[in-house]
Amino acid sequence: MVHHDVSTPVCLLTAQTSNESPHSFQGATIETPPVTEPKMLQTRNICRLQLLLLLLMMKMKIHRCQSEDVKTVAEKEGKTVVFSPEPVSDPSVRWIYEGIFAAELVGSETNCSEKFKGRCHIDPVTGNLTISNLTVRDSGIYGVKFNGVVTDVTKLKVISSVPKPRISSECNSINCTLTCEVNITEDMKPVEFFWKINGNQRPGTKELIITKETGRDFSCTLKNNVSSEDSSDMKNPLETGNNTHTIIAVIVGGLSFLGLVLLVGYYCYKRRKLDPEEPSRDCQTEESLEMTPLNVEMVQLHPGDQAPPLISNGTSSHFVEESPSSQNPASPPCNGVHGGD
Repeated sequence: MVHHDVSTPVCLLTAQTSNESPHSFQGATIETPPVTEPKMLQTRNICRLQLLLLLLMMKMKIHRCQSEDVKTVAEKEGKTVVFSPEPVSDPSVRWIYEGIFAAELVGSETNCSEKFKGRCHIDPVTGNLTISNLTVRDSGIYGVKFNGVVTDVTKLKVISSVPKPRISSECNSINCTLTCEVNITEDMKPVEFFWKINGNQRPGTKELIITKETGRDFSCTLKNNVSSEDSSDMKNPLETGNNTHTIIAVIVGGLSFLGLVLLVGYYCYKRRKLDPEEPSRDCQTEESLEMTPLNVEMVQLHPGDQAPPLISNGTSSHFVEESPSSQNPASPPCNGVHGGD
């Protein structure tokens, strides 16, 4: 026989063998040692407290086990996801979404809720649930309800693709701050930033501070669990700044020279148009020839005289100048420029 000290209350958990005890929990009976007044009330309160602690511990353990059993699946928006239950004897299972009906088999046909109508299918052999053309609103908790028990709990997160980023810069005389500009929404997260410097990629943040010596070519990359996008390349603003000024100067100089040429051409065109009597190139050539001095010895020849022969001494020539009466009629003037009055 076991003797209990009335000064030390003890609670024992034993297997339930009868229905005599008023305190029981899932096959366990709380057996209180015989006590006498006035400590009976105190002993019962302590036992009740121990029972509450036991229930709390069991609840925490069950919650932890359920959390460990939940699978997490991430899928890209617009894609297809397949939920696979554990093997069951009857594939006619009922799938639920956030605790409400999602889809079930009716014979060999799939009956989908309004939310998934036209996008879901249950395999009649395996019981797999397929949902296509996913949207962000499809994110949530999915599970199989079989014989009143929910199993195969899966958390789905539908993630949107990241957009293409672009690089902006803000510079001073010493450094530049490059920013990977992009609009990030909650359904894209989590996201990561990467910077590529001269072809070498490294993780980073949304901003990158550079100097002239950091590198020549830069680009940024935005990634999440389902997609990745790269920006266009950017040259180092500190390195290309002087070249830009040079290019601008060359362009301005070229345009100025072109303007000068056009101005001179326009001036010549207007002058020719306002002076139509200006002799042509042939007339100017003839006139210049007439005005060119020649080393010629002139001999007056009268009518009836015999013309002397032409004598050349190597430096000068002698020829006959006929009198005005023996000359041919004067040639008409060129373009009316050299005609007599």
